[in-house]
Amino acid sequence: MRQYGAYLFDFDNTLYDTSGSMRAILRRGLPAIGVDFKDSDFDDLIGMDLEQIFEAKCGDPSKAKAYTDACLSVLESSAYLSGALFEDTAEALRELRATGAVMAVVSGKQVYKIENLLERDGLLSIFDAIIGHESTARHKPHPDPILRCMHILRLSKGDVLYVGDSPNDIGAAEAAGVDYVVVDRHGGEGDRRVDSLRRIVPGR
Repeated sequence: MRQYGAYLFDFDNTLYDTSGSMRAILRRGLPAIGVDFKDSDFDDLIGMDLEQIFEAKCGDPSKAKAYTDACLSVLESSAYLSGALFEDTAEALRELRATGAVMAVVSGKQVYKIENLLERDGLLSIFDAIIGHESTARHKPHPDPILRCMHILRLSKGDVLYVGDSPNDIGAAEAAGVDYVVVDRHGGEGDRRVDSLRRIVPGR
């Protein structure tokens, strides 16, 4: 893969395995609106935000508050600290940084959670900017988070590779007019798809 001047990363399930905390949220949120949650359902929900999951599983506005309150009870806890680096994350990030590239996180996760996990694992200093849930009014698949990051770091579209794992990431990158690649650690490689973050390191 060619070298880019800037690499922007989604966080959940791209850099970190955060499936444990997401399962905890859904185990609390879905039963609160009368919907059973089974672990076997989880793969179908990966890449969707909580609002999209609500619409897919229920969609009844009268139940929205109960769902939100139940989800928040987990979101506002320390459950997010169960997030763990994928085995390829640290090595790939350090190698990309060594090329002199600009590095940023562009995620729907709250900034303080991203920062706490990165700092815990000694990776916070690698990044030049972190864009999170509170950074923009609209979130992926809207392009606003990517465009906000590009504005802050003064990046042009041709400089940027956005790295994500979900349809929302693809939609945001396409709407922002930047190149993207999907990390699919189970499905292997293909068009704009890699099986490891190592594959985006120039020369790998």
